[in-house]
Amino acid sequence: MSPKLLDDTALHAREQTILDAAQQLINQVGTTALTMDKVVAQVPFSKGTVYNHFSSKEDLLTGLCNSSMQDLAAMFQRALSINANSRDRMLAVGFTYMLYAYLYPDKFMLVITAKTPSVSDKASPARQDEHLDLDNRLLTLVSSVLQQAINDQDLVLRNGMTVEQVTFAFWSIGFGTISLLSENVERCGTRHGMLLEQAVIINCNLVLDGLNWQPLTSQNNTAELINRLKHDVFSTEIAMLEQQGRPLKL
Repeated sequence: MSPKLLDDTALHAREQTILDAAQQLINQVGTTALTMDKVVAQVPFSKGTVYNHFSSKEDLLTGLCNSSMQDLAAMFQRALSINANSRDRMLAVGFTYMLYAYLYPDKFMLVITAKTPSVSDKASPARQDEHLDLDNRLLTLVSSVLQQAINDQDLVLRNGMTVEQVTFAFWSIGFGTISLLSENVERCGTRHGMLLEQAVIINCNLVLDGLNWQPLTSQNNTAELINRLKHDVFSTEIAMLEQQGRPLKL
């Protein structure tokens, strides 16, 4: 009897099962201790089947990263659906990035793991191409807000700055703040007592004010924006955090 051929939907579902098992293992033992054999032991598929989907541990890690980036892009799109000025929409991106990292800290850090040469160089070409496409998709979403700001004359780029440079600066301040204030990083010096969710919004506003992005913080109702995001856009995610006993302090 010929082997049963799976359609794209079934293949995707099988791949997602493998990804979910790998993510659960990472949550339990960390990225370093993850092995393909451990993943095989957690799924109802043969070792050969798992390797048909992922050629190596590094390919699997890149696949997990890509899945996380898809989820983040979907959350960005939800945040950017709000009817607001460009300043508030950019703040919404910062809030969403923080919320995603708060909800899924292991997935958040996987994005960096997948960019290290020891991982990316061993991932399959198809997985690497998918990663680059997702990178561009995220950057395009953020850049579209910058373009709106320029078109609406809320922002004037000076001194030869480009949209790409400003996008990178905004991403850097968000990622840096989240990384330095994450729960598994020792708090010391100026970080002692800081709250992740508050620091992200404050630092985003510092960058936007530094760019003279209108309206400035002193003229903008950030609290109203955060309330809209919490109740109108991300009510499900906020409820998840509250059920876990980790409500946002915003």
